[in-house]
Amino acid sequence: MVVTDEDEKSWSALRIVRNRALLLDVPKETRRALPNGTSAYMRPLPGSARLYPETDVPPVRITAGRIDGIRKRLPLMPDERLRRLEGRLGKELAKKMFNSKEELTFEFIVNTNQKIEPQIVAVTLQDTIVNLRREGAKVDLMTVGHLQDLFIECSKGLFVKAAIPEILKYMSENLGSTCEEAVEKLGLKKVSGEELLKLVEEEGRDFGAIMKKYRLKVDSKEVKEIIGK
Repeated sequence: MVVTDEDEKSWSALRIVRNRALLLDVPKETRRALPNGTSAYMRPLPGSARLYPETDVPPVRITAGRIDGIRKRLPLMPDERLRRLEGRLGKELAKKMFNSKEELTFEFIVNTNQKIEPQIVAVTLQDTIVNLRREGAKVDLMTVGHLQDLFIECSKGLFVKAAIPEILKYMSENLGSTCEEAVEKLGLKKVSGEELLKLVEEEGRDFGAIMKKYRLKVDSKEVKEIIGK
């Protein structure tokens, strides 16, 4: 580099060049582009003391009501989410759901209908669907709407929870089908009431034999109650 000027000015300029060359970080300054492709120093970047409101943007009044509205819309903190899950699922299953990507799906489905059992939803999302995926079922093509339909019908007592894997498998292969249609097609409608009482009598009140033949169509608790009576 060549500097030509009076001695004092030249040495001052060279010292600035040297100090800049020794910099390890990008200097906080504004530079302008030159026609030859280089740049030149213009001014230092403003510090925090220079901050000021935008003059062409009207001010926004922050009222207590506005703050309260924002506070009500804030999502739960992680520890609050975990406590809510524990209240629905117990500690172990809650922790598993909390650390999975299915938490939002779980919350959406459970909040759809108060009769939907959180435990059944969690086990289906965390275990059943994973196992079906490993078996090659196209469960990833199913939407939240499909799952919502499944758990609503389950809460109505259309089928027993043991039948969920088979129904899911059918629905994943026939995406246009509703849960009710899948249950009808598979013949997995729940047996209950007088029909269940008759079935228990026909099987000689043998719990093991009944569950072996009708596991996907009867509720084990209901069968035990009938045999107990």
